Amino acid sequence: MINVAVISQDYEDIYPLKLYNNLFKKQGICFVFDAEIGQNKKLQQADIIWLSKRGYGKKFDLSTVKKLSELGNNLYWFDNSDSTGTTNFEVMPYVDKYLKKQLLKDRKLYKEKWYRKRIFSDYYHKKCGIKEEEDIYTKVILEDQYLDKLCLAWNLAFADYRPFNNSIKTFTRNRRPLLFLQPPIKNLPFSSKNNDLFCRMSTNYALKTVSYQRKKCIEHLTELEKLGFQMTFRGKVPPKKYQYELKQAKTVLSPFGWGEVCYRDFEAFLYGACLLKFDVDYIETWPNLYIPHQTYIPLSWDLENLTQSLEVILRDQEKLSQIASNGQTLMQKFTYPQGGKEFVDHVKKILMN
Repeated sequence: MINVAVISQDYEDIYPLKLYNNLFKKQGICFVFDAEIGQNKKLQQADIIWLSKRGYGKKFDLSTVKKLSELGNNLYWFDNSDSTGTTNFEVMPYVDKYLKKQLLKDRKLYKEKWYRKRIFSDYYHKKCGIKEEEDIYTKVILEDQYLDKLCLAWNLAFADYRPFNNSIKTFTRNRRPLLFLQPPIKNLPFSSKNNDLFCRMSTNYALKTVSYQRKKCIEHLTELEKLGFQMTFRGKVPPKKYQYELKQAKTVLSPFGWGEVCYRDFEAFLYGACLLKFDVDYIETWPNLYIPHQTYIPLSWDLENLTQSLEVILRDQEKLSQIASNGQTLMQKFTYPQGGKEFVDHVKKILMN
């Protein structure tokens, strides 16, 4: 039996590990979820220490990583940053593996320094002149000797999308047997949906190069609305109404947030809507549900002609219906319970190799 001590304060990190814990045990893998920094006796009994970036609060502390590396266990760093570009490569000398939810396909790009540590922030800074209060670039690049330590973890496809309100979801999160309460998401046939586009989102980000894409989307959607399309994209609504609007949506527009991959992407797949997303062909993520023109429609990062592009896309109902169906079918392969085997096999390869 391989014992893995998990140090994480992020529920979404450990949700699938807890959900499929019994399957892991059948494969000879035991996760311990109550491990904490400072519990050296408990940690030394583990074969692997799985340390999440958010495992000890929001503030990154390299000295903690150094101390854990001295315990003699295999130390795995789980970088759960939203972006492919935001990294903590300064931990590389002290960890055995560096896991990340999404990686750049071209690993050579990790040798470059990006504006505000994001490729898309760098793009809008250079192309559109968007400037932050501080001109911060990537601090630590990836050295060749550590390249083999990079591992692809899993993305938000395995997050908790159960259609509960927040209070019930919080209650069940803290009681492991209740994690298995998995009410089905009820979908409508594509032809019965009455909303052309859904895009409820926040535009309030501390970084202008992050919020820029979203704010421009709002501008273009406002113009598109004048053409008679039915859309929901302004303001916040309660979770129940949010889910109702998703169910009625034919398409979901999902701009980047702090990173490229967003919860909204997988909500689109789950609710049978066609995902419209700015091109992510440069990233590697698992499971890969981003197949251009098959499971989502890629949009150009150049936002100048977005209104016209969306108008053409929304008028092709047959194409939208087919792509929505493809995306939902692929997503269902990774949802509970059938997604358990896929997830356990993926994590097992990380632990065993």
